[in-house]
Amino acid sequence: MPRTTASILLLSTSLAAALAASCVDVPPLPDPVVGYQWCLDAEPATGSRLDNFSLTEITHPVSGLWMRGCRCYCPDEHDIMVAGANGQLAPDSPDDLFYQTQVSLLRADALLACTERLIEMQQQFGVPISFADPDTISCADAVADEDPYYATECPLDTALCPAEADATGGATDDTTDTAGAAPRPGMGGPTVYGLEDWSEVIHCATPRDCAIEAAFVDALLQDLGLLADDAIRVLPGATSTLGHHGFQFTTLGPQSLAAALGLHQGDLLWQLGGIELRDVEAVTEAFEQLHQATTLIARIDRDGRTLVHTVRIVAALDPTR
Repeated sequence: MPRTTASILLLSTSLAAALAASCVDVPPLPDPVVGYQWCLDAEPATGSRLDNFSLTEITHPVSGLWMRGCRCYCPDEHDIMVAGANGQLAPDSPDDLFYQTQVSLLRADALLACTERLIEMQQQFGVPISFADPDTISCADAVADEDPYYATECPLDTALCPAEADATGGATDDTTDTAGAAPRPGMGGPTVYGLEDWSEVIHCATPRDCAIEAAFVDALLQDLGLLADDAIRVLPGATSTLGHHGFQFTTLGPQSLAAALGLHQGDLLWQLGGIELRDVEAVTEAFEQLHQATTLIARIDRDGRTLVHTVRIVAALDPTR
């Protein structure tokens, strides 16, 4: 997969706003602790093959339900997802921001599945597939307005849900969030991603000029849910004192991935590759225009001034640094 495709997807997971949706009744939580799986599906994208202009449906060769993002949640997080899907969260509350971020992660996973299938088909046909015709539907359009839904129960590693369930399904560990409390971000840091130190995959010549190994980006794309376990929370649709619109890092742990790339808590990311990130459509535009690049230029507002950050996706870090 092209390198900047990966970076755009990583940065765009926090931008989409969630829409209200109905949810099925949830059965009592059994013992031992299990998680609740939430998914986001979309209809297959429909493009136009440029060799003959005929419409080609982008479907999986085996199953039609290939464009899907799913994630397992602990009981307290699941309660927030239920309330969010039913439109019961106060706008811009901590729980609402958590829900929006999770929907964005699920949508990005579905978009990634669609994009990978599109690349596969273009290689198969030997010609590009276009979405310029008004009768066509791109991958981004196919997932943009889809809502998440409660799918099923799923087993979880006890490290993710350490609390033991009581007979009623309630958590008995006193570290579990109480009802209505803001969800805790993960501790963050390289261990979340299976690393001992960020220096294994990231090197920053300056705080605003970093290189990151492509293999790490590819591995992260296989499990975007790791981002939710990092100490990162964002506010979509924020405005800086300079009047720029984008998304703001409201929580950013000092050991988190974003911090390792030079971002600070309170930063507002508003431009990628010259495209202003006012909405998800703008992120999609940046994704489409920059998918062949290996360098990502980002502009952020911090303390009343705009800073330029450069992230280079490289095959390997310079061993002589």
